[in-house]
Amino acid sequence: MTHPPAAPMPRPSVELLVCESGHRWCDTARRFVGPFQHAFLSAPPGGVPGVVPHTGPSEPVIAVRAVEHSKVRASIAGLPRAVILWEVGGDNAVPVALTLAQIGVGRPDLMQLIAIDAPSRRIGRRLALSMMELGARAVVQTPEDFADIAPLIRRYFQASTEVRQTVRAIAAT
Repeated sequence: MTHPPAAPMPRPSVELLVCESGHRWCDTARRFVGPFQHAFLSAPPGGVPGVVPHTGPSEPVIAVRAVEHSKVRASIAGLPRAVILWEVGGDNAVPVALTLAQIGVGRPDLMQLIAIDAPSRRIGRRLALSMMELGARAVVQTPEDFADIAPLIRRYFQASTEVRQTVRAIAAT
């Protein structure tokens, strides 16, 4: 008995929610993992680098959007996969830390990142250590640091997609 060929899996979608006071980190996220990421990815076979985004069948499509701090929990309620990028400074460190910890307990499958806008290095290091202890997976301090974080985001969700596809294939047999 032969089985019909499996329908191609739809490319997964990941929401990157940016919680900040301005547009700095949202613009940065769009540049490195959002719609403008093509400038930083390799070219497809026979293609031209920097012209067409190269995404494999299991590479997630990442949508970037800004969200107010008070609406983050409601925004993640229906999302199976998401990344939250929190902007942390001296004035909002405590509320962000509380929300970061609460979301980490309730939704450990989400990736939470911290963008620190601290005037001094010492304060920035202390904030980074505190937030990492509460569940942040990575810390960025300048927009340029996001270039190192973007591959981490893609790999995190690409690996989870490949595991799910393997489990489905095993269950189907």
